[in-house]
Amino acid sequence: MNITAVLHRPSTDPAGSEQMLHAMLLYLERCGHTTTVVVPRADGDPPCNPIPHIYSRDVTGAVQGADVLLTHHEAIPPAARAAAVLGLPLLAVQHNTGQATKRWVKSKAVTALIFNSQWVCEDWATVQPTLPRHVVYPPVDPADYAVIQQDSLVTQINLAKNGALLWEVARLLPDTGFLAVKGGWGEQIIPKVIPDNVEVIEPTDDPVGEIYARTRILLVPSLYESWGRVGMEAASSGIPVIASPTPGLQESLSYAGLFRDPKSLVHWAEAITALSDPDVYAAYSCMACQRSREVWAETQVQLEGLEQFLLQQRG
Repeated sequence: MNITAVLHRPSTDPAGSEQMLHAMLLYLERCGHTTTVVVPRADGDPPCNPIPHIYSRDVTGAVQGADVLLTHHEAIPPAARAAAVLGLPLLAVQHNTGQATKRWVKSKAVTALIFNSQWVCEDWATVQPTLPRHVVYPPVDPADYAVIQQDSLVTQINLAKNGALLWEVARLLPDTGFLAVKGGWGEQIIPKVIPDNVEVIEPTDDPVGEIYARTRILLVPSLYESWGRVGMEAASSGIPVIASPTPGLQESLSYAGLFRDPKSLVHWAEAITALSDPDVYAAYSCMACQRSREVWAETQVQLEGLEQFLLQQRG
């Protein structure tokens, strides 16, 4: 089966949505299918990965030969136009509960929906309720993220996600080292004067070696998070995660997460301090590892179902 994904960014983009699609496509490649990514713009540098990328504003021409189309976000409209012209099944992957994507999938060309979490799927219950649905958690194989810690920093990844909290908590804990990792999208919240106990680094293609190996605790203070991939990546190495109680983070981290109100800086500082107790840290580290294995086991079943789901849509 020839599967083409129409994406607004390359699948190698560091954003969680693209990482999810990339992992799905690689899985389908391993199952023996052919995968291609089409990016609806004039030009770009083809990523160095097993998935061929085509940059073209002529999406209809670029997807010729596909059996099934996948798409998401603002790439849904051009993908829908191409699917309508060519009579192809179009599966739209939903990563959030935003109104824009709910409007876009009302196109008659969208034939099925895929969701990154159960709660997002439930939120969409009244949107195109007759369309077939499938849930796939963003694939994170714990074996890919297992690491031996070489440092003991408190880390946040992507400072566009309520990054102000990191700086305030760092000021409350001047004797604690922090790592602020810039994200691949969004306005990064960085003060003009960076506290001495905070190191800022650029996005990296090696999160395991350059981020998680240096991280003792991960902060995810997002005000909105439909799943929270970085939390599961950190959990794979037994790194405790302090997180906002968004529906997505609660679904992904479950009992392993230390959930704190993002409006209460003191509670975040207290949680970091509590994890300085070796017994407390060991308990949460163990739970993090266990949760990452549970989620990966569920994800593998979902991926197996994804292949069958695509075959059904092809007819």
